[in-house]
Amino acid sequence: MKPNILTLCLLFVTANFATGQNTNSDNLLIPAGIDGKSGYIDKKGNWIIKPQFDDAYYFPNNGLARILLDGKYGFVDKTGKTVIEPQFDRVSNFSNSGLALVKSSGKYGYIDETGEIIIKPQFDDAIDYYDVGLAFVKKDGKWGFIDKTGKMVVEPQFFTGSSFSNGLASVRKGLWGYVDTTGQMVIEPMFGYASPFSNNGLARVLLRGKIGFIDKTGNIVIEPQFDDAGNFKDTDLTRVKIDGKWGYVDENGKIVIEPQFDWAEYFTSIGLAVVKLNDKYGFVDKTGKMVVDLQYDYAWDYANNGIAHVELNDKHGFIDKNGKVVIRLQFDNAWDFEDNGLARIKLKNKYGCINKKGEIVITPRFDFLKTYNNIIFVQVNNKWGIIDKQGNYIAKPQFDWVIYK
Repeated sequence: MKPNILTLCLLFVTANFATGQNTNSDNLLIPAGIDGKSGYIDKKGNWIIKPQFDDAYYFPNNGLARILLDGKYGFVDKTGKTVIEPQFDRVSNFSNSGLALVKSSGKYGYIDETGEIIIKPQFDDAIDYYDVGLAFVKKDGKWGFIDKTGKMVVEPQFFTGSSFSNGLASVRKGLWGYVDTTGQMVIEPMFGYASPFSNNGLARVLLRGKIGFIDKTGNIVIEPQFDDAGNFKDTDLTRVKIDGKWGYVDENGKIVIEPQFDWAEYFTSIGLAVVKLNDKYGFVDKTGKMVVDLQYDYAWDYANNGIAHVELNDKHGFIDKNGKVVIRLQFDNAWDFEDNGLARIKLKNKYGCINKKGEIVITPRFDFLKTYNNIIFVQVNNKWGIIDKQGNYIAKPQFDWVIYK
């Protein structure tokens, strides 16, 4: 049911064109479409930038949004003024480096916020700049690193790699090792796989068919002994798999919770983790105590409010940190509570919302419902509109799409 952790952590070596989002709701512009054209509306559904593009994307924090026109990508500002003419086959949002990745004539390069080409398109593939000021680029079938001027800091020589963390990036050159920001091979290639370093300074590696953990000098801190394992995230425990069962170890490799589960999630800030055994889900604490018995058909991690979403017999509801049902399992589907204090629910194939008391505050009557920056969008008869927290229309359903297609 769950994908292999190593598979999840492998870097996709295709260009990253992620969509950044501007979370400032005061002057929020929302991409929307009508009659085959795309533009931007405000929180009340008024057109601020009239629909004129073939596609439109979020405004990131630098205030320049990607648009598509006649098969080419460019950028507009919040007045709708074209800042960078549509001319590229693909573009990314601008990264913290102040540069955006572009594709032209089959090659990748970088532009600044005026549209000036800083690094001419010349690479077969590329990744946006990391916070260390280096970008991962591919040339002649191999990957290397360039700085913001386009200077090749590390010559293309790797089959693949990862982002920098704790000053090191894992790279594959036959086997996996680590380079620093100067391109020096700090830990020689010797692993079947090597993950980025976690905040605690440990990285997961594959050696002789087993997974263990090393420090930044390359010393083995936890002997390779696991069939699978997760990274240490924001907790002092991580999940490991031995002989088909999952448990947890600490940063010294000591088994804290014996491998006994068919599946185990990471511990969250609540101090509980989802575990599965014999097709039933429950929650354990860091001592291995079963806080919520294995009884649900599925369970999701606890949210920051200490409420978890659970499913039993095709009905969804919510429990607190002690396992007490605080919102009865009665919905055909449900989602976590959002910043607006509401959670989406599905009942009899219609969507609505409940409050934290479990009271239905927006009657399930919509074909679909989604939120963005506390704005509630609803779909009726393939058209999108906007409602308030009481379910009243702010903008009647009229848009072909909103937020994303």
